[in-house]
Amino acid sequence: MREYFQIRAEALRQRTTREWLEILAQADVPAGPVHSLESLTEDEHLAQIGFFRRVTHPVEGEMIDMANPNRFSSGLRQDCAAAPLLGAHSVEILSALGYGEDAIASMIRSKTIIDGRQRP
Repeated sequence: MREYFQIRAEALRQRTTREWLEILAQADVPAGPVHSLESLTEDEHLAQIGFFRRVTHPVEGEMIDMANPNRFSSGLRQDCAAAPLLGAHSVEILSALGYGEDAIASMIRSKTIIDGRQRP
């Protein structure tokens, strides 16, 4: 098995990715390039199907995200939010459970919880 992979690797080095994709397409063999993280967002097929979208993350700023894969005839939700930051809802949840401000402040100081609320 090891010899097979060595022979195959050597043969694949003889042509460019583009050349191999053309050869395989002519032979009706499904194939695609192996991407790096940098080249993935440049993939022609993914661009055609709207796989990625630009979003503004509350901390990271402008970034590329995967679009919602579900497409419905009545439209697509546009209000999808980024995942909350670590501890973003700690104070809110503890307040709802009946903990007072002093108890919550004590938990934050002792690092029992993380106060991940965003501040202006």
